[in-house]
Amino acid sequence: MKASGGRTRTERVAGISNAPYLDKFRGLLASYFDAKIVTEREPSRSVLYAKMMNTIHRKYDVTINVYTTDRITVQASPLLMEEEFTHVSDEVMRLARESVSIISELSVPTVQRANKVLNYATDLDVQDEINRMVAVFLCDIVLDLLLTEKLRSIGIMDRRLLESESVPNKIRALEDNKIPVYRKDEALRLRIMRNNIAHGGELVTSEEAEWAQKLTQNLFNYI
Repeated sequence: MKASGGRTRTERVAGISNAPYLDKFRGLLASYFDAKIVTEREPSRSVLYAKMMNTIHRKYDVTINVYTTDRITVQASPLLMEEEFTHVSDEVMRLARESVSIISELSVPTVQRANKVLNYATDLDVQDEINRMVAVFLCDIVLDLLLTEKLRSIGIMDRRLLESESVPNKIRALEDNKIPVYRKDEALRLRIMRNNIAHGGELVTSEEAEWAQKLTQNLFNYI
């Protein structure tokens, strides 16, 4: 059924207006909804204004506002079917809650180990050919550790999965449990780069190694 009035949903997600969480939320919105982030015309006290451009609801405007009070408002045209609006707004709020859940903030051995490995990897001089290969391998290890801890944090204790080195399987397991993975496509690209070195002896450029270092630093802060 279609309703006569505009559709609005408002929820508060504690911390979402803080810069690190807001950055992650912005990235997840863009990844999952192909959302166009609009920086102009922000209402008073709004720290994020996004307009949804997903093909499912492109015909109707769906907008998101995040306020300094941690309040999130999703609005849509009355022409958008109620069932679809409920689905879209559910996904927006799910992404918001995931955005304030950052593994690197946990003081657990896995995260501490990942931090030490990352510090070593990012200190390597990637002008050296061997260092470039080592940096990519270490960055991949950091990613694997973060995904492992992410799985543990949602109660997944399958030892075969946790102890495997399959980044794609860990990402798939998270998404099967409705946990989005920040910068997923780039994380998978990092794994492919690592495999190409390990199994094909492929060389990487200094630019590629620097990309891996910067990506992994970002994933550590936001995943």
